[in-house]
Amino acid sequence: MYNTRLSKEVVSNPSLEKGSRVDQILPFICGLVAYKTFFNYYLFIIPQISWFWTALYNVVTLFMLVLFLPMFFTALSKLVSRKLKKMAPVIVIPLCVVINIVYVMICANDLSIISRSYYMAAAAGTNDQYGYYFSQVNTWFGNMAIVALLAIYTRSRKTIVKCVVSTMMVLVIPILILVLLHPEYLGIRQSTFESSTVTFGGGLWNIGVIGFGSVTWIGMALLKEATKAHRIIIIFSAIAFIFVGIAGISRTLILMVLFSGLYYFFKAKKNASWAAKLVLVLLAVFVFCLVEQDLIAAILDRFSGSDSVTGNIRLTLWAAYIRHFGEVFLIGAPLGSVYNYYNDVNMYGHHFLPHSAILNFLIRFGLVACIAYLSLVKNAFWSIKATQSQEKTRLAACIKAGGVAYITLAFINQTGYAEAIFYVMFGLLLALVRIENSYEES
Repeated sequence: MYNTRLSKEVVSNPSLEKGSRVDQILPFICGLVAYKTFFNYYLFIIPQISWFWTALYNVVTLFMLVLFLPMFFTALSKLVSRKLKKMAPVIVIPLCVVINIVYVMICANDLSIISRSYYMAAAAGTNDQYGYYFSQVNTWFGNMAIVALLAIYTRSRKTIVKCVVSTMMVLVIPILILVLLHPEYLGIRQSTFESSTVTFGGGLWNIGVIGFGSVTWIGMALLKEATKAHRIIIIFSAIAFIFVGIAGISRTLILMVLFSGLYYFFKAKKNASWAAKLVLVLLAVFVFCLVEQDLIAAILDRFSGSDSVTGNIRLTLWAAYIRHFGEVFLIGAPLGSVYNYYNDVNMYGHHFLPHSAILNFLIRFGLVACIAYLSLVKNAFWSIKATQSQEKTRLAACIKAGGVAYITLAFINQTGYAEAIFYVMFGLLLALVRIENSYEES
C-alpha cells in the first residue's frame, strides 16, 4: 500500500522523482560512511594496503564535507517552510561549531588555527594535537550533511532496511576477519599511550558497542519489511555485535543490551501481565548466572574497576568538566582549554575526554549546541506517533529501545559523540519518523 502510494506521488511530482533517484544510492553512501568507523578502529587488519584504506577514508571525508553546503541550505528551506520542523539541530549544531571557531580565531588573533597543520600544545598526546579545529569542521559539517541527506531523501522503509544492511555489513566484515585471523583479539587490545603500552581486556568490544548502539534496533524494528537475505544479515550482525562485546566483557554493551532489551520486552509485549514479565526476566537472569558463572565473575570484576586503567572515575571526571561551566556555556571552550581541563582529574595519564556526549557538546560548543543535540536525540527516538496497531506498537518499542541503548552508551562514554555512523542512525530515524507520521496523517 505504501509503495503504491509513493509511486503515484513520484509520478505527479518531479521533485520526488529526483528524490527517488537519490534514494537508490543511499545504501551505498551509508556503507561508505560506516567505513569511517572501520578505518578509525581496525585499519591494522590488512596493513599491506593501508595506503588504500587511508585514501578511501580521505575521499569519504571530502565527500561528506562537500555535501554539507547544499544539504545545509536544503534543510534550512525545509525548516523555514515547516515541512521538516525536526531538522533544526542539523542547522544549529554546525552554526555553534562555526561560532566557537570564529571566536577562538578572533581571541587568538591567528587565522592559521583552522589549518590542518596547526599544532595545539594543549592537546599534546592526543589524536587532536594537529589540526584540531580543521577536524571539527570536517566532523560536524560531514555528520550533519549525512543526517540531512538521509532525513530528506529517504523515500521508503525498504530503503531504510537497505541502508541498515549495508552499514551492518561494513561493520561485521572486520569482525569476521579478526575472529578468524586473530581470535586472541577477543581477549586483549593493546594501545600505545605516551610511549608505553597499555593492555585492555576485550579487543573487539568497540565495534560491537558501536554496531549495537547505532543501527541494530532500527534493523530489528523493520524486520518485516526486509527480504529473507536482509533479515539474515540483520539478525546475524546483531548477534555478532553482542558476541564480541560480551567476549570482551564490555560493561557498556552489557548495560546497553540489558536496559534496551528490558525496555522492549515490557513495552512491546503489552498482552502479558507485569508479574509474568518480571518472573520471566528473573528466571532468565537466574539461568544465565547458573550457566555462565565464570563470565559473571569476570563481569563483576570489570564493574569493580580492578582491571581498568581508569577505574570507575566517571563521576569525578564529569564533575571536573562541569566546574568549568562558567567558561564555556555561552559559545564553548576557548583555544585548547577543553584539553587543559584533563588536568583537573588526577589519574593514570591525563588525556580523558568527558565520556559523555552531553558534556562534550556543552564543553566544546556551548549550551545551545548541547540543547540542539538533546533535541536531535528526542526527535529521532521519541517522535513516532502512537497508535492502537500491534505492529506499530512493536516498531515504536524497537525504536525507543534503540534510544535506551544509545543513551546508555553516549551519555556515559566517549563513544557515541562524534562517530559518523551514529549520525547515519539519526538520519535514518528522522526519515522513519517522517515516513511513519505521514502515513498516519494520510
